[in-house]
Amino acid sequence: MKSLKILMVGIFLLAANTIFSGFSGKFFLKNASAFDIVYKRMPANEVVYYKGQEPTYEDNLIKAGEGILIQTKKYQLAIKRYGYGSGFSSWTDVPGPDELARQQLTPNQFDEYDLATTKGNLPIITIRSGYTGGWSFTIGHMK
Repeated sequence: MKSLKILMVGIFLLAANTIFSGFSGKFFLKNASAFDIVYKRMPANEVVYYKGQEPTYEDNLIKAGEGILIQTKKYQLAIKRYGYGSGFSSWTDVPGPDELARQQLTPNQFDEYDLATTKGNLPIITIRSGYTGGWSFTIGHMK
């Protein structure tokens, strides 16, 4: 009986951590790819239709070499190539700043990133495209 209670508490804590561990706040999204992109504030597999058609998200355009400041309460972001040849491009989820930092940074780099973002320096997610397709994402912070 006691081990069952401990198991239940463990499952509850794990679920709470999963629900509340998402990033919220401001970050800078930089398009370092060769293509213009559009973004939407929902998972890649989620589609919203307006008057029977999927919106083009032209208001969310980030031109190649440019960036944008994004503020969010709950982090969900997907990108897609925009313009010539974009009909073959599918939506791709962009990992959150905290997730990228945990994946890509060494412990010392993570401590520096954590200290900088705690002091108010904004995280930067840089998007790059490969020659054969696909996207890569890197994390950094403003100095």
